[in-house]
Amino acid sequence: MPTDKAFQNNKTLYFFWLLAILSFGVRAYINFSQELLIGNGGYYPLQVRAILERGELAFPDMPLLFYLNAGVVKLISFFEIAMSDQLILTVVKIIDSLSITLLLLPLYQLLKLTKNTVFSYHTILISLYAIMSFYTLNLVSSSQKNSLGITLLVFAVLWFMKYLLSSDQKKHLLLSFLFLILTGLTHFGTFAFAIIAGTIFILFRYRSKALIPLVLLIPLGLAIIYFSDPVRFERSISVWKGLFSGLPHPPELILAIIYSTLAVLAIKGLKKYKSHFSESEKVIIYTLVALLIIIPLPIVDHQITHRLTAFLFIPQVLLLLFFKPVLSEKAKKITSSILGLVSLASILFILVSPPRLSLSKDALKDLGKLNQSILDPDNTVVISRHNLEFWVAWTLRVDVSQESKFDSVLINDYTHVYILSQTKGIKEMHRPPKVEGDYHRNHFEEPIVPPSSILVDSTEYFELYKYNKEEIR
Repeated sequence: MPTDKAFQNNKTLYFFWLLAILSFGVRAYINFSQELLIGNGGYYPLQVRAILERGELAFPDMPLLFYLNAGVVKLISFFEIAMSDQLILTVVKIIDSLSITLLLLPLYQLLKLTKNTVFSYHTILISLYAIMSFYTLNLVSSSQKNSLGITLLVFAVLWFMKYLLSSDQKKHLLLSFLFLILTGLTHFGTFAFAIIAGTIFILFRYRSKALIPLVLLIPLGLAIIYFSDPVRFERSISVWKGLFSGLPHPPELILAIIYSTLAVLAIKGLKKYKSHFSESEKVIIYTLVALLIIIPLPIVDHQITHRLTAFLFIPQVLLLLFFKPVLSEKAKKITSSILGLVSLASILFILVSPPRLSLSKDALKDLGKLNQSILDPDNTVVISRHNLEFWVAWTLRVDVSQESKFDSVLINDYTHVYILSQTKGIKEMHRPPKVEGDYHRNHFEEPIVPPSSILVDSTEYFELYKYNKEEIR
């Protein structure tokens, strides 16, 4: 990390190194304590292997993280280390452990921009909260694009704030746009949050003159999404269909109240200490406050609101950094205690009760036995439950799909259609069955197997059925 003589005895730098070691250590422990990856973690090595073997993604998506992983694997292979599935898994785990940890780099620079140049434990606790809260720790393994996307977004914010608050404006603005584009090439949700934040800032900054900047920003965002993932582009332009589609859930209402309260406190603080902030800083603070108010509102689909609300720790952290120099000692002690307790509770929770695997090591080994029944993998698709399908593609090297996409169009594209059902494993890993009756559905909430399907193979953990294609014609 860069050094800065303005920091008292480099204490801040030393503590940032300690935070980096803690962050990487906890995330690496979670990733490497199990042979596989938790949740939908199998998606990431599968995409990386597809790039290395075929030069393309296995599934359409924002590509940057996958090509980054593939590049590192390729680089390692130049040192006469065999390119293997295990190497891919190892690289994916290491890069995932580093992604949020690297958030400390822009955070360190943001301290200076927000006038926090004197060492303070309060500043350290704000930084700890940024990288070790419940949300950022829950990204480990199963939400790797989010992790890298957040770090790239904060880099974009850093350079944009430098553009607003310093003299070397052109270079900083270009770097901000570069990191914004990299964010868009990494994760759709993070990029959407960035576009919303940018739109709000432009409206505050330029008001009646905001039309021209918005005409440039929004089409640029949509173009990045379209060329990276056309499916997500279609979702983006149809998001208006879900406006005010339902009543908010109680947890959403509680969060909206909490964030609105924080926003009110920030507005009061800005009025009280307005002489401390420049006009550009005030516009930034108003933007951060607006995000806290607008994002949790039940305007769009519940799922979209939930995902966007998760990014609100970023404006929280930035507001804390802006107001830290003017807070009273009592306020600093209160916020420090809250941040410290939340971070400690998050770390203890993730270590004591880490997320479960979607598939055990023994089940993965057993899955490989089904290879003998897949005689024509190039013309075969296997239907399986969500998250299992990635390990099916990883192990059996076949195309996969989920039950929700199981239709005549999909079936007609393949000569052989199979349905995979897991019959043994840890019951707590999955919800109870939704359907009872003639159809075969077990506690893993597996795909429904129609009665006319033929059982072609059975192992300790799985049953493989061949679908009767005539049934859907």
